[in-house]
Amino acid sequence: MALIDIINRAIELTTQAYDFFFEQVIGLPAYRDFWQTTSGNPCVFCRAMAQLSIDVIIPSGRHFPAPNFRITQYLASVDLTYVENPPAHQNCQCHRVTVRR
Repeated sequence: MALIDIINRAIELTTQAYDFFFEQVIGLPAYRDFWQTTSGNPCVFCRAMAQLSIDVIIPSGRHFPAPNFRITQYLASVDLTYVENPPAHQNCQCHRVTVRR
């Protein structure tokens, strides 16, 4: 399996699990956050986080769900790992942006 396939599948599974959790438990917020990359060449993780924050609604101030870059499937649809805020690593140029939904 190619790396891009692993990344896309990880984003898809994380999106499904996160959407299921928030729609069932919390509901939809008035504001949402985005993981915004500002680097001309962001790392694989930050590109995935930016795409994920577009695909799902991240409530303002909440944790970002992190894609699991393993080849194996999640054990359940609600297994999630979370990331606090950018910057995610040394030399990371990403930041959190909050907008009205």
